[in-house]
Amino acid sequence: MGGVIVDLAFIAGGVAVIIYRESVGNMLGDADWMKYVGGPYSLAIIIGIFAFFYGLADITGTTGLLFAPVRGLFSLGGSASAPPTELPEGF
Repeated sequence: MGGVIVDLAFIAGGVAVIIYRESVGNMLGDADWMKYVGGPYSLAIIIGIFAFFYGLADITGTTGLLFAPVRGLFSLGGSASAPPTELPEGF
């Protein structure tokens, strides 16, 4: 039950970051590297979307399916694996 509560907090936090993106963007500041992602407000939106979808995917048990392309991009010393072709048990 504790995992679901944390995942719901990720979902609520992601929505809150998107709603209050101006305050979060001001808190992050304006670094030079942020201009490549659209500035601090766009970075706040990206963080909020990632947190929302991570919480949702973790609750439904589809993190492997949803984040397989990202795992392939950041795999260290290995080849990129193909996304799973079967649905998790229970679907």
